[in-house]
Amino acid sequence: MARITIVFMIVNGRMYSVTTAVGEMWRELLDHIVRASGGGHDVLDYPPPQPLGPLWARDDKAAVFMCGLPWSLSHRDDEIVAVPVPSPEAYGGQPVYWSYLVVRRTRNTNRCVTRSAVAWRSRQTSRNPATTRPSIR
Repeated sequence: MARITIVFMIVNGRMYSVTTAVGEMWRELLDHIVRASGGGHDVLDYPPPQPLGPLWARDDKAAVFMCGLPWSLSHRDDEIVAVPVPSPEAYGGQPVYWSYLVVRRTRNTNRCVTRSAVAWRSRQTSRNPATTRPSIR
């Protein structure tokens, strides 16, 4: 007799569940998508204040909303299905990720921030250079 292994994968919309009500709407939408796809996935409740890192590090993710920074810093091979393309002209119609760092100006601020950006850029080059463009201004 053949042995059948059933693996349940998780689906989660926590990153954009900014309120309890919004979280419920995401859960309803994701439940509908799982049912419509015929998949055997569980929509996982993972409410705040639980940290997002352990959720994103799980091996049983079928679909989760994940921030680009943790993905780019990880050494995992999670497949990207969709990325947002910001509308402002500065993004050039590309799925570019950047953050603005606000720091108190001191004599060593520029040197420290520049070194951090160079270190960050060197870690990102092998991941996806099209989506990682650190810039110090």
